Amino acid sequence: MSSDRRFTGRQLTVIVVALCATVVLTPVGVMASSHTIVSIGDGRHPSQTAAVTKAGAQVVTGAVRLTGTSAVKGTVSTKPGLPGTPYSVTVNTLDTNSQTVPAGKSFLVTSVSAEVAVDAGANVRAFVINDANDAELLQVPLVKAGQFSTADLYNASFATNVIVPSGMKIAAFGQTSDSSDSNGQVILYGYLV
Repeated sequence: MSSDRRFTGRQLTVIVVALCATVVLTPVGVMASSHTIVSIGDGRHPSQTAAVTKAGAQVVTGAVRLTGTSAVKGTVSTKPGLPGTPYSVTVNTLDTNSQTVPAGKSFLVTSVSAEVAVDAGANVRAFVINDANDAELLQVPLVKAGQFSTADLYNASFATNVIVPSGMKIAAFGQTSDSSDSNGQVILYGYLV
């Protein structure tokens, strides 16, 4: 090869540096072109960011405050709230009165707490929660929690999903092995829906 066709030292250095830069930066360029969400930072509050998809849609999470009128293209979804108004019913086993679900609403029972005292050795199996027609709505299994000289104490606490219709009466009875009296209460927690 003649001397006018050879690369100089500077030219070789530039070629080597360009090849190295290409090898090193190619993954960064590929990642940037295929990345689907771009974050936008707030100049006044750097911790506040927004995301924009590749299609140009803004992704919003958390609270959004709008002033004036705004047009929305697409769908808007909200965070789920409470299923209804919080509500609870306390039923005593010795009361002849029952509790009635308010008219126009159903009672979604989400948790139950029960406590009953019976004669010592009576072995309570469960609380039975009945409706006005004496149909069983829910059976609450009890666990022996303590023992006194004349009485045994049983309790229960658990989650459930039972719907009691509007206007339905709720009563509770302790089931014992020997049909003895039980003194206790059941508290039903949930929502009016």
